[in-house]
Order: sequence, then C-alpha cells, then structure tokens
Amino acid sequence: MMYNGSGDVTPAYVTTAAGVTSEFIAAIFFYFYNQTVSKMSDYHDKLVVTQNISLALKIAEDLETDDRSDTQKQLVDRLSENVNEYLTRK
Repeated sequence: MMYNGSGDVTPAYVTTAAGVTSEFIAAIFFYFYNQTVSKMSDYHDKLVVTQNISLALKIAEDLETDDRSDTQKQLVDRLSENVNEYLTRK
C-alpha cells in the first residue's frame, strides 16, 4: 500500500507494525523455550534420583547376607523420608 501510493500509509506505520509483530512472536517463542527447558530440568532431576536409588539397591544386593537386610531397610527408610515432598514439587 505504501509503494502503490494507495491510502494514507506512511513508512513509519508499516515499520512499527512489522516490528511489533515480530517482537511479539519472538517473545512467545522465548517463553515456550523457557518452559521446555524448565520441564526438561525437572525430568532430568527425577531420572538422576531414580538412578541413584537403583544403584544403592544394587550395591545393597551385593552385600553379604547379614548386612544386606539391614542396609536395605536403612536405604528404604532414608529414601522414603521426603519422597512425597520431592514428587509434588513444581
């Protein structure tokens, strides 16, 4: 419209509209990127906890019979102390 001469459109209006539109779209993409990174971090933390629990139980299985049951009981007690608090954390 500006180049054809039709209407009363000045270059400033066209430039402003294009800039505002592109900045709005960029802001939306950055917001979604931030949310994605946050969720990936939470997921990774839960995987690390799961791996540590699995490793602790595997090490306890390799212990001698006398120490095995006591060690497994201690592991279960310590690992289940704050499990609900951790799982419901956002």
